[in-house]
Amino acid sequence: MSDTTIENLRVEDPLITIKQFKGHVPVSDATIWRWEKKGYIRPVRIGSRKFVPLSQVEELKRDGRGL
Repeated sequence: MSDTTIENLRVEDPLITIKQFKGHVPVSDATIWRWEKKGYIRPVRIGSRKFVPLSQVEELKRDGRGL
């Protein structure tokens, strides 16, 4: 599994920080780590920081994860 790259994102798909992600989907840091390893979320790395496309939050909510 590889991280999502900036080149693969749609321009209209805003990025949110992991902290903001946790505001949308209230889960622990361990759950975020597991979801990343399982491919449920595909964070984008910019420098040493990780961001999650907002569309992935919507997918998780639609799939019923994290609610």
